[in-house]
Amino acid sequence: MSKNNRQNRKKKKQMNLTKQKQQDHHNQSSPHNPEEVRPEDINRAARSISDGPVGLAYHRPQAWAQPHTCYGNVLEMMRREGGVGQSGWMFLIRMRAGVGYYIIATPHAVWRPPHDNILVDVTPHPDPKHAPVMQNGDVVFLVDNSANMVEVTDDVALSPPLRLFAVGDSPALVEYVAGKNEKYADEFEREKRNALEHAGR
Repeated sequence: MSKNNRQNRKKKKQMNLTKQKQQDHHNQSSPHNPEEVRPEDINRAARSISDGPVGLAYHRPQAWAQPHTCYGNVLEMMRREGGVGQSGWMFLIRMRAGVGYYIIATPHAVWRPPHDNILVDVTPHPDPKHAPVMQNGDVVFLVDNSANMVEVTDDVALSPPLRLFAVGDSPALVEYVAGKNEKYADEFEREKRNALEHAGR
């Protein structure tokens, strides 16, 4: 094989690898910020929850922090570094096949450093399925003081239920979202009752 042929094959292989990496990145990132879901859709969902500000929490996951335990992570960060916690909501995007996109508002907690007014998300989000909506690497976050853990008993505290919002007005999607919201609300109330019964109240 001539030198030129070898170089051409090497160049073509590199181009294919680059194309594959770009496709992999697209496949990983597009579910979280699809073009079909606009910033105003997020804002509309946020306004349905709280009149608190919607902004960015700097994503600075700590090595010791655990996924899906944001409230505990913030408490540990406060123990280590001071500061205070801030409750609120982050947003995920899902698609119902054949129906359309919807937004999931998830209760979340972030950290406010001492002597600073910024918000920092110290919780890692390694699972692409549960990655929140982000902008330039930081987490879109709705401040809401009512999104704290709900203390049911001395031993049990529950996070508020998820809240879903349809993107668009497809009747099938609206019905699906309404059913999910009812399910999550019922599960939350059932967990409260079980905790109270277990505590003998």
